[in-house]
Amino acid sequence: MAVTAVTTSMAGAINYTFTTDTSADFASVANSTYFYNKADKLVRYKDSTGAVLEIFSASGGASGIFGIANTSGVYTYYATPALAYAAATAGQTIEMFADYTSSGIEELAITKNVNWNGNGHTWTKSATGTTHIITCALANCDFRMTGLNLIRTNGTSSDVYTATCFVSISPATGKIDMDGCFFENRNTGSAVALCMGSSTLEITGVTCKSVNTSAFISPNNIVSNCYFSGVTGIDMRGIANFCYAQGTTGIGFFAQNGTSSNCVGVSASGAGFYATYGNMYNCIGRSTTESGFVANQCNDVIDCVGISTSGYGFYANACGKNVTGNTGISSSSYGFRFQTPHCFNQTAITTSGIAIFDTASSGKLYNASIISSWNNAGGYGINGNGSLPVSIINCQFQLANSSAPYIYVGGTAAVIKMRGNTYEGGAAFNANITQGIVNTEDNQGNIYL
Repeated sequence: MAVTAVTTSMAGAINYTFTTDTSADFASVANSTYFYNKADKLVRYKDSTGAVLEIFSASGGASGIFGIANTSGVYTYYATPALAYAAATAGQTIEMFADYTSSGIEELAITKNVNWNGNGHTWTKSATGTTHIITCALANCDFRMTGLNLIRTNGTSSDVYTATCFVSISPATGKIDMDGCFFENRNTGSAVALCMGSSTLEITGVTCKSVNTSAFISPNNIVSNCYFSGVTGIDMRGIANFCYAQGTTGIGFFAQNGTSSNCVGVSASGAGFYATYGNMYNCIGRSTTESGFVANQCNDVIDCVGISTSGYGFYANACGKNVTGNTGISSSSYGFRFQTPHCFNQTAITTSGIAIFDTASSGKLYNASIISSWNNAGGYGINGNGSLPVSIINCQFQLANSSAPYIYVGGTAAVIKMRGNTYEGGAAFNANITQGIVNTEDNQGNIYL
């Protein structure tokens, strides 16, 4: 048996300066000292009174698994989150040193900006009823939650706003950094894992999962660098940046009335990315059975990609004029379907179908790449489904079958202004299509469309 001095050793982010062989050596350790016991491989602290605090033991120390350190790094421990929270002051950090299960209807209400460090531990609430794990009623949030896992089970969720892991129950502003946090709702009802209500908070770094509904609902928030998985991955109505959402049976990324940038939505059974009444930039949607990307009545849809195995690659419907730079790819359906006034710099690719289908009769298609590698007479470049754009300018057609028409409109006559296009591999236009350009070039090569 021995007490040995060491230099700058660390365990569990705590520097200790002595080691002991067994608990029989504890009495020989000086007060106000961190030490490491070789027998059970745990770090302890001997305070100024000589009491030995078991910082990382299964019981969480002398009086609980929730700790708050003072300015000297000495922890005071509490048995429940509520007790620790009551003792903490704004700006302090509550740390977890073991997993915790809530009892009964216990629910923590956040009313001050206290930080949380879960150290990778899990806080589980398995009680029935509509209560949450954590609620936030702050008017201005500014705190961190790191390495914290929240799991809600067996809740009675009458709607998406009940029995959640974390919910903001009143309008709030500010930022909650949730780096490394994981929230999961396992209820059989419709509750989400994370719900921000009508807040305008900035949320970063969280992973959310829900078994039976959306993982996250965000009416007005700014959400960045987050991951979501649920029946619908995310129901997003604010601003999203660099987020990934996966739908198990519904939409992957559902964006409403907001702006999403550099986000990804994936689904096996629903649309990968479904956007309506908003702005989408550099986003990607992937689906196995439905459309990869749907843009419905959006304003800007720029540089986005839709990929589908058996649905449309990209579907743009009734959007504004700024639909540009997008790509639709499908393995067995239309590469791109657009019913919107103007499409610029688009790419439509299909390996077993029509490249572009069902275009807007008053629309304009400029600078598009239109590719069907389906070696079948039905592998059209464009099938207007009764209507075609008024202008098709500077587009590239590449078809695999020599009998497939580049542009087809069935038995309906169409007058189209066509200029600067290139055609490869397919057949001539449908016989009912005529050139709509009546002006000739001037001596500088200009022409009035």
